[in-house]
Formats: sequence, structure tokens, C-alpha cells
Amino acid sequence: EAARALGLIGDPVAISALGAARSHHDPMVRQQVVTALGRLGKVSPKAIPVLIDALKDQHSAVQPQTIQALKSLGSRAQKAIPKIIQALDSSFSAKLEAIEALRQFKAVTAIPALMRLLTHREDYLVKRVARAIAEIRQHQRRAH
Repeated sequence: EAARALGLIGDPVAISALGAARSHHDPMVRQQVVTALGRLGKVSPKAIPVLIDALKDQHSAVQPQTIQALKSLGSRAQKAIPKIIQALDSSFSAKLEAIEALRQFKAVTAIPALMRLLTHREDYLVKRVARAIAEIRQHQRRAH
């Protein structure tokens, strides 16, 4: 609850305390920490590197929540793209969040990694990947 409260307060001073709480043994606490960091990232760019580092946590609940928090920050979180690409090799829920984040970021550099997922056994995931690739390419064509 403390992590949640720190995020709701919106004071960037809380970023260092939340960063330290990322190593808590309980994944639910770590999940609340990254959610709070996502909220704080909207008022302070100092939360973004902490969130990027939190992508190392491959727990099936924490990593997708971290990607979601980064995605909520929009273009401010573009630096996270290489780490989000790496999350395509993680849990199913992390893959789904990563696909959506990369689509939202229009991450051209993610296309090769996304292409590899087109052979995934889950049709739902393959459809999301195809949509992401199509939107990224469409954006790329418009930009040129």
C-alpha cells in the first residue's frame, strides 16, 4: 500500500524509495512499485530509467506491468524500446504488453524481433504481431 500511496501523491522525491522497493520479495509489492513509478514518470523523467531497469524482473506479473507503465508514458519512454524488444522472449503476458508498446512507439527497430513471433503457436498473439508490424510500417512509409 505504501508504494501505491507514493505513486498517488505524485512527488518525484518518492522515486528513490520506490527504486529501492523494486527488490522486495513479494511480486505484488514489486507490481505496485512499477505502477507507482509509471504515475511518477508523468511528472518526472527520473522515473523512466528506474522503470527500464525494472524490466529485468521477469516475474509473470511484474514485467508486463512494467511495460504497461512505460507504455503509459508515451514518447517519453522511447529509451525503453531495446529492453521492451527483449521482453518479447518473456512470458505470454509480457509478450502481449511488449507487442502493444512497440506498436504504440512505432518502433521500427522492433520489426525483426516481431517477425520472429509470426510463427508463434497462439493465433491471438500472431494477430497482434501482424497488426503491430503493419502499423509500424505504415507509420514508417508516412514519415518518408
